[in-house]
Amino acid sequence: MALVEGLQKYEVIGYLESKDDIEFGKGGHAYIKMKTISDFPDSVEEFPFEEKIQVYVNSLRKYNLIDDEFDSEEHRSDVINEYFKNMLVIVQPSVSHSDDGISTFFQGKNNIKVLAQNDNFDPKQNLISLPIFEKYKNVASDIHNREEFEQKLLTEGVLGKVSNPLSMHVDDFPYGVIWKNGSDDYILYTGITNQAHASNGLCYKIDNPSWVNINNYDWISAQYEVENLIYIPKTLFQETLKNQLPVKQNVDKLINATQKDPQENDFQSKIMPNAPDEDFDEGGNNSEFLEHSSHEDTKKGQNSLRSIQKGEDEYQFLELFKYLTSKKKHLYYKTEDLINFHTAMKSDGLVVLSGLSGTGKSKLVSAYANALRLTIGEDSDVPQVRFIPVRPFWADDSDLLGYADLINSVYRPGDSGLVDTLIDASKYTDQIFLIVFDEMNLARVEHYFSQFLSVLEMDSNDRVIHLYNSQLENRLYNSETYKSTISVGDNVLFVGTVNTDESTHQFSDKVLDRSNVLSLDMIPFNEVENIEFPEINNELDKKPFDMQNYRAMKQSSVEKCLTNDEKEMLWKLHLELNSIDKNLGIGWRIVNQIDNYLTNLPSKNVGFSREQAIDYQVVQRILTKVKGTEEQLIPLLGTDKEKGSIEKILDEYPSTSKFENTRRLIHMKAKESVTYGFTL
Repeated sequence: MALVEGLQKYEVIGYLESKDDIEFGKGGHAYIKMKTISDFPDSVEEFPFEEKIQVYVNSLRKYNLIDDEFDSEEHRSDVINEYFKNMLVIVQPSVSHSDDGISTFFQGKNNIKVLAQNDNFDPKQNLISLPIFEKYKNVASDIHNREEFEQKLLTEGVLGKVSNPLSMHVDDFPYGVIWKNGSDDYILYTGITNQAHASNGLCYKIDNPSWVNINNYDWISAQYEVENLIYIPKTLFQETLKNQLPVKQNVDKLINATQKDPQENDFQSKIMPNAPDEDFDEGGNNSEFLEHSSHEDTKKGQNSLRSIQKGEDEYQFLELFKYLTSKKKHLYYKTEDLINFHTAMKSDGLVVLSGLSGTGKSKLVSAYANALRLTIGEDSDVPQVRFIPVRPFWADDSDLLGYADLINSVYRPGDSGLVDTLIDASKYTDQIFLIVFDEMNLARVEHYFSQFLSVLEMDSNDRVIHLYNSQLENRLYNSETYKSTISVGDNVLFVGTVNTDESTHQFSDKVLDRSNVLSLDMIPFNEVENIEFPEINNELDKKPFDMQNYRAMKQSSVEKCLTNDEKEMLWKLHLELNSIDKNLGIGWRIVNQIDNYLTNLPSKNVGFSREQAIDYQVVQRILTKVKGTEEQLIPLLGTDKEKGSIEKILDEYPSTSKFENTRRLIHMKAKESVTYGFTL
């Protein structure tokens, strides 16, 4: 491959070999000549190169290396040498050629990383890099454990994304890949003979696959784990291979890995690096590698087996939730409301509990946190639940998140504690964190919660909150603790409670479009004595529960997605709303979120049918947006004598639902419009 100019699509690692490798340019800027200790990709052609890369010192301010250009070069050299004597540097090289085309220059200017050398660092050891795939962190959405990862690897499916720059040339496949099973537990797979890449992840061709479990001190103490790569001495890697075992699928007939057609051509002819998205199906496999139709029964059996187990686990969880709500918290809600709340929580985004003050909205969230076995309270090592009382004076997100104090060169997080909880959540991605905004409409949600409203509709891997300008990181003393950005993974759940009185603000459409707003109905006071509490195994609420368990309950009913008739119904409702007010309507976001809600319904019968779910969604996602004057709303809502256009449209789809809750709310809003001249 020709050595093209510009930023290269790979990284190399190295160190400062000698103080003599510190030099100063004509402008007085300092740079080191980093000696590389990792191989360049095989696809890079040979070139005259002394294996040293220019790394500019002023690019390392964020790592607390301050080079005072007004000081003497000798003193500057001492400071720089002292800093680098126990450090390694990773750079994404930038290549340039001299005007005559004879010389080639490698420089490190951007995307530089610095890390401490291990105690047993040996500069004579060459390091190789191995991609890491970690459960629920950077893997494909349908990979939840080692067995599923292994099956994907063996059938050339998409494994997931790696954030580090990697050469995607077919000749630059890695020596192996790693499945990270825990903090110090890795499984190494080798036998890779080719690689392919598309925007949704990497896949590999693997022949004679072997594996070895790596949990020994020699490996752990010698490795460098940087984002989604491990750097390891090549000699140690080769020594580890002596203990490898052939890969065998230890699963029963229902979940055996499917065999590829022997008539398939070789891997390279099937997919080229940087292939377009359409080459991949939704399951994360290359379309050329998919199983043949003769295996469909096997796949259906596998999915059925997993669905049964997931349904039973979720049923037990819901029984515990109902028990904790009624027996422990003395909150008496309809079963439908509890299932509705749980389903909305699984559907991501923001869930809002609405109702009269004193009906136990916050306690309901606490019961849900207890059912999830989350740690609550500041006495916990890592509190997983953060209750945030919203203040009426909050005007923007700095009131919630904090701000950069440039006078004292420090970042001051908000009193809410939200930033600290988000930092914990980004560290412990296998655990669930619950953020609760109590009385969240005391201030305008679209102001103080603005960043979150934008990121919550993004893919979980792309959700990032900005605390301050990244250029300020090298000026703030506590920037290592409070970096300029925080990722918000899918292990962070958001709930709000709202009261409907004169002291609060109405939600804007921007908030309603991104929220499931649930109105809780209490059981009549005189019927509480007749409630039958579920029988709960005393050990059930002591079992550990983490993000793996929670994800396993998601997308449990994909067959319950919106039908074409139901989409037609939503389109008619949209046209009717839009004809009254161009600012009213049902956008694609709401349609997709209703569909997502339905696919997250519990697969086992728990007393909440699909018909009820659609009824609740029309109430929560559509009627919450219906506001206006009496003149605007009477055609939509109708009167005591005549149905409005919304109810007439619902009548056209009797097989979808009876829409009992929807009709009840329509009639209530119609009365409001007559009484007040507008709806509340």
